[in-house]
Amino acid sequence: MSYVYITEQGAIVKKSGNRLRVILGSETLRWISVTSVKQLVIMGNVQLTSQAVHLCLRFSVDTIFLNYAGKYIGRLLGPIPAYSKLRWAQYKFFHDEINTLEFVKKVIKGKIINQRRLLLKRTKPTTATTELRRLAQKTEKAGSIDIARGYEGRSAAIFFGAFGGLITNSDFSFETRNRQPPRDPVNILLSLGYTILLARVESIVHQTGLDIALGGLHFPENGKPALPLDLVEEFRPLIVDSTVLKCINLKILKKDDFVDAKSAIDYLKNNHGDIIRPVLFQKSAMSKFLTQLDAKFNSKVFYPPFAAKLSYKDVVLQQTRLLIRNLNNEDKYMAFTPNF
Repeated sequence: MSYVYITEQGAIVKKSGNRLRVILGSETLRWISVTSVKQLVIMGNVQLTSQAVHLCLRFSVDTIFLNYAGKYIGRLLGPIPAYSKLRWAQYKFFHDEINTLEFVKKVIKGKIINQRRLLLKRTKPTTATTELRRLAQKTEKAGSIDIARGYEGRSAAIFFGAFGGLITNSDFSFETRNRQPPRDPVNILLSLGYTILLARVESIVHQTGLDIALGGLHFPENGKPALPLDLVEEFRPLIVDSTVLKCINLKILKKDDFVDAKSAIDYLKNNHGDIIRPVLFQKSAMSKFLTQLDAKFNSKVFYPPFAAKLSYKDVVLQQTRLLIRNLNNEDKYMAFTPNF
């Protein structure tokens, strides 16, 4: 029970001893022991009592709040120990343009390689895969961070331009990446998957003591977790994009698992005057997708530095620790680029 999702709309979460009790009307839906939970994800119209909040903080349960369309709202996080020496190394590293450029190039090249390998797993070589290979090579030689960012933007356009061709289920289609809000089933799956991935990576970064606000690829801004955003890039194709394709192509999710939210109260309340409405999950569909996403996080893949198989969630942790060793001049960061 490391990661728990509460998606039942109208539910109330109450404290009972060292457990959380999820109630809907007069029915108790489930009991959750906070001692066995790493992250609690609250989606949509779900209430936490103040006692439940205090319990989550006391046991350092990372609690994430999303709206029902999967948009990130915020999080509860308990006290974070001071890691002054580590953070000083992080600040010095990313203040150095040469160090930052090398890190950014590794992250972007790794993401492009993983995008290309996902395309090649399901299709023969195409113009898109040839162009992605070229961009990966050019990224390695980029002379500035801005040039490297340009290659990343170009690779995203090429990848998502080819992504629709990987969908074999005729009930679904994908034309372009859209968000805030996602306006079709494939985009809501991608958006929710990326949000969950970022939340988990950010939690790991917190645990290691790094400052989430300072990275290399993403600009530091108030309220923006720049470092976790950097670290998720290489994992997007590996974890989220592949899971979305699995759910659609194997018909784990069906067309009627989604609904057009023309009058979704939760969305309209926070988006006055927006004429574009999101697509939302039907009640059971979100649970299906989250189950598959969790299965992917827990699935094992060969991790070359250890010459052993690790779960994807452990690979994320080890990649974060590899960055820490790079900050301390003990190792060099390398993106994780497995064969699918």
